[in-house]
Amino acid sequence: FFFLFLFFLFPPIFETEDQAASLLGWLILLCVALGTIYGEVRKKQRDKKKMSKICTNPGCVRCGKDGQKHPRPEVAHINDGRKPEMHFVEGLEGCPVWDAAGLYYNEKTKIIGEKVLIEVQKFLEGENELVVDENGWKRVFLVNQGVVSQNAIRKLPYTWKTLQKMDLMTGTCFFNVFVSRISPNSTIPVHHGPTNARLRAQLPLTPPNEETTFLVNNDPVQQNPGSWFIFDDSYSHGVEQRNGERLTLIVDMWHPGLGDIGREEVRTQHPAG
Repeated sequence: FFFLFLFFLFPPIFETEDQAASLLGWLILLCVALGTIYGEVRKKQRDKKKMSKICTNPGCVRCGKDGQKHPRPEVAHINDGRKPEMHFVEGLEGCPVWDAAGLYYNEKTKIIGEKVLIEVQKFLEGENELVVDENGWKRVFLVNQGVVSQNAIRKLPYTWKTLQKMDLMTGTCFFNVFVSRISPNSTIPVHHGPTNARLRAQLPLTPPNEETTFLVNNDPVQQNPGSWFIFDDSYSHGVEQRNGERLTLIVDMWHPGLGDIGREEVRTQHPAG
C-alpha cells in the first residue's frame, strides 16, 4: 500500500497508458504477495504460542506413546471463571459446585464409601507398580485418559462395578477414574481441567480435617466422607494437605447439559488414549 500511495501521489510520466497500467498491476501483485507472506508468518507465531504449554502429567497415555511430552493447545475462555485447557463447549451451564443428590444416588453412598475404602486400602498396602507418584500425590488409575486398566479393575472389582451406575465420560481422553492419595505436606497447585464438557465427582474415603484446604473457584469447600462431591473442574481448583493423608476416589462424568450429539462431537475430536 505504501508503493501504491507513492504511485498516486507522484504519478510518473509514461509514454503510454498501458505502461502506467502495467506498473500499477505489478505494484498491486507485490502488495498482495507481501500481505500474504506477512499473514502466514503471523499465523505461525500465533499457533506456536497456542501450543507452548507442554503436558506435565507423568501418567499421560498420549505422551507415553512416543516417549515425548505432547503440547497442550489453549482455547478461548469466557469471563465466568471457567478456563478449560483443551476444549470448550459453548452454551453449557457453568457452576463451580453441583448438587450431588441431583446427579447421582446418595442414599447408599456411605455404605459404598466404606466398602470402597476397604478395597482400596487393601490394594494400596505396600508398593504397587500401578501407582503413579507425582511429588507426594499418588494415583492409581482404573481409567487413564479413556484407556481402561484391566489390571486395576481386576484388583478393584467392587469399586469398578459401583461406578457403572454413573454417567461416565466414556470414549474420550477426558475420562479418568482414579484413586487419589495425597501425602502430608503436599500441595496440588491451583489449576484448570481440560474441558467444561465434564463434571468431576469425588468420593472422600478419609475424614477431612483442618489440615486440608480444598479450593474450587478460589473458595474453600467442605467434603464429607462417604458422600459424593461434584464440581466443574474447568474452574480453578487445588489442594493443600498440611498434615494427615487424603484418600479420594475421583471419577469424570458427562456434563448433564451435553446431549448425545454434543457428546459424540467431543468423542470425535478428543478420542480416548
